[in-house]
Amino acid sequence: MVKEKMKKKIIILEHVEKERPGYLLDVMRKGPLPVECILLSEPHTPLPEPKDLAGLVIMGGYMDVDEVDQYPFLLPEMKYIEKILQEKIPTLGICLGSQLMAHVLGGMVYENAKREIGYYPLELTLDGQKDDLLMHMNVKEMVFQWHRDTFEIPKGCPHLAKTPLCPAQAFRYQDFAWAFQFHLEVTGKMARDWLHEPKQIPVWKKLKGEIDPVEIEKKIPQFDPRCKELAGKVFGVFAKKCQQNV
Repeated sequence: MVKEKMKKKIIILEHVEKERPGYLLDVMRKGPLPVECILLSEPHTPLPEPKDLAGLVIMGGYMDVDEVDQYPFLLPEMKYIEKILQEKIPTLGICLGSQLMAHVLGGMVYENAKREIGYYPLELTLDGQKDDLLMHMNVKEMVFQWHRDTFEIPKGCPHLAKTPLCPAQAFRYQDFAWAFQFHLEVTGKMARDWLHEPKQIPVWKKLKGEIDPVEIEKKIPQFDPRCKELAGKVFGVFAKKCQQNV
C-alpha cells in the first residue's frame, strides 16, 4: 500500500528553459515525493494522468495565454489544468501559470498598465493574511516581479495579495489551488541571469527612465535572502498539501 502511494509525484510544468523552479524546486526535493520537471515545447508533450499526481506547479514564461497559434502547447496545457482542478489536486501557478489558471477559471487576462520588473512591495489582503500559504509572510514584503500581463481575480476566488502597480497578485481557488503573479522561486543568480539576457537589451531601451536593470541588480543582495526564507515557508506548506494528497 505504501509503494502504491509513493508512485504519485509532483509535476512542474515549465514553458521556458531559463525560467527554472529555483527555490521552489529546492523545497520540493526536500520532501518524500518524487518531483518531475516537464518542459512544454510541443503540443503533444506527454503529461501524466491526474491519478499519478500529488501536486502540480505551473511556471512562468514570456508567452501570453491567447498566443495558442504561436505556442500550440498552450491549448492542451489549459485543458490539462482544467482537468487537474476538477480533480481537486493541489496546484500552484506562478506568473504565466497564474494567468493560465485565471483564464481557465473564467478570469480575464490582459496587459497591465505598467510592467513590474524587479523588487516591489507586496501587501497581503485580509484573506491573504489568513491563507494557509501566505500567512507565513508579513503583511508587507519586498518580492521579485517580472511580468507584463495581469489577470482578473476569478469569480468566487479570494483575492490574497496586491502591489501598487498591479492589484491582482494572488488568489486561491477553493482550498487546494493558488495563483501567484510574483516570483518567490527566483534565486539571486536567476534574477541576474534574466537581467543580463541579451534579448532584454531592446526592452531596457524601451523602458529607459522607467525600469533600470542596474539598480535592480544592486538590490538583489538586500532582498534575496528574505525571498529565499519566504520561499521555504510558503512552498513548504504547498509541499505538505501535496503530501496529504497521496
